[in-house]
Amino acid sequence: MAREQPAVLDAGPAIVLEELSRSEALEAFAKVYCADVVRAELSKLPAWFAGKVETVSTTPSQRKTCATLAKAHDISFPDAMNKVVAGSLGLPTILTDDLDLREASRDEGFTPVGTIGILLRAGKIGILSKEEVLDALDAIPARSSLYITRKLLDEAKIRVRKEL
Repeated sequence: MAREQPAVLDAGPAIVLEELSRSEALEAFAKVYCADVVRAELSKLPAWFAGKVETVSTTPSQRKTCATLAKAHDISFPDAMNKVVAGSLGLPTILTDDLDLREASRDEGFTPVGTIGILLRAGKIGILSKEEVLDALDAIPARSSLYITRKLLDEAKIRVRKEL
């Protein structure tokens, strides 16, 4: 299978994938972009980040738009900047685990994809094996900062077993 179209990355999935030692899952996307204000949140990530993610410098006009969006949708400034950058690049996909950003993104026609979706896509195109995806899902509660219900995690494992 071919890689997914390019996407804009929020801090959450990058951090969680690093915690799970599965940052290569981002290679499921043809290109991954990150707003400069989000990149600042990820300054402690190792060198792999710089090579896999292109930082997009934002303009004063974009930052003004972002402030308006953040207030209108009750989301953080960096979260709003993800939407602004995705819109400016013409990209429909935002990689995020943040529920508020996911909802606000859907409202404006973007497709939010979280860590589980990234892992699943990486498995579908062969970047990760079925076992590696299942191992990563099993590790989420103990090794990552991602909050996820047991029910959702179990549903993700069922989907992996069916689709990979």
